[in-house]
Amino acid sequence: RARLAESARLLFTWIDSVLRGRTAAKHNRIGRELLNARQPQKAEPHFRRALALDPGSSSTRSHLGKALLDQGRLGEAEPLLLSALEGNRADAVTRNRVGMLFRQQGKHADAEAHFREAIRLSPDLADAYNNLGGVLNEQGRAEQAEECFRRAVARERTHAVAWCNLGIVLSDKGMLQDAAKCFRTALEADPDYFYPRLTLVMNELQEVYESQAEIARSRAAYGRA
Repeated sequence: RARLAESARLLFTWIDSVLRGRTAAKHNRIGRELLNARQPQKAEPHFRRALALDPGSSSTRSHLGKALLDQGRLGEAEPLLLSALEGNRADAVTRNRVGMLFRQQGKHADAEAHFREAIRLSPDLADAYNNLGGVLNEQGRAEQAEECFRRAVARERTHAVAWCNLGIVLSDKGMLQDAAKCFRTALEADPDYFYPRLTLVMNELQEVYESQAEIARSRAAYGRA
């Protein structure tokens, strides 16, 4: 009887483990879908549920950290992302997210190092090229940034943010027609992405009025109307 009871206990333990794993996977899947849809607040409870079911999952800690990061909750995101990276130092996605954390904290050198390491680990990770381009552009290294954005869109043709960032760099160089093509491509990839639409309109105004000062005056007049 003791042997039978032990066998039954082991069986129930195994079933419970399988069910918990499947439930955790389901919450992770839903959370990732919401995160990709730019709904981090809705994604957060799914990742928390998945982590409660599987506390040792580095990938779930990484996803939850990203959901918090997207909400601007850096202090809560930091321990999750760093522990996720410690759990799997070869995870290029998590390393890219740690770079994003450092970038938002103003630690540009640390951010750049993590983005470069993410690219080394996963040479086709478009997000890492895009983020590296962003941190380089913030440091005034526009030519290097442009190359990163071009590499990002070469690897992921529907990367709306990278197309937009490339358009911004080209716009800053005065290449407004080429920039407009990038903004339109960004909108084709993500019609709800407001920033390329706004920048496209402002660039068209600049071509009409031929100066940023005229754009500012037009904005002011519109505000008074």
